Amino acid sequence: MYIRGMDRAANTGFVTGGERDVQKRKYSGALRSRQTQLTRELILRATADAVADDPLLGFSMQEVAGSAGVSLRSLYRHFPGRRQLFEALYDWISERMEVPAIVRSVRTVEGFPSIARELFARFESETPIVRAGVIASLALGTRPTRPAEWDLAVAGLYREALPELDPEEAGRAFALVRLLFSSRVWLTLTEQFHLDTASAAQAVEWAARTLIDDLKRRNDRQIAAVESHGATVACNRRRKS
Repeated sequence: MYIRGMDRAANTGFVTGGERDVQKRKYSGALRSRQTQLTRELILRATADAVADDPLLGFSMQEVAGSAGVSLRSLYRHFPGRRQLFEALYDWISERMEVPAIVRSVRTVEGFPSIARELFARFESETPIVRAGVIASLALGTRPTRPAEWDLAVAGLYREALPELDPEEAGRAFALVRLLFSSRVWLTLTEQFHLDTASAAQAVEWAARTLIDDLKRRNDRQIAAVESHGATVACNRRRKS
């Protein structure tokens, strides 16, 4: 009878007390998660605004908390110190610009240079925030706190397309490409050298294509050298036999 009653309750949409508790906990958990995300967003936006207003980073954590409309205790609960705050700002800006998604859209090394136009257009669309991130990263030497999806994607493309490239050469090339497509280079080209965003993207695309073409030639020469060496070894073995 109890089991049949339970079946009837389920079929009629009746919710038991235990089920209500589970639903309530899920709702509370989701609400807390949204509140946490909103608080982080407010703090990071306030940090970006503070950097834009004070490039020397003379503002205090208390001032950031006040601008964000949160308590200082709440700020420190999310970010224990200034370095953690600025590292999170770096990641937040990257996600806001959808950099990881843009990088994931690339399937070949040859296709990589063309993303400069979309990336730089994103940077331009929120110039104050991007400038704040660049200033903070230069001043404090901050880096992403999460594994850099950008780095992994680019390195994977290079390894696949240029398997015989000398590791040291590959490392230098990767570092240069990584820099070329950064917000730091966009800001330098547009503000220091007075290029518009489209021209800056064209310059970076040209530089990247030139580099990739040279790396492919080096990789092909290495493949040819390996094949030539293999043929020589095989020939010598036949002679000895």
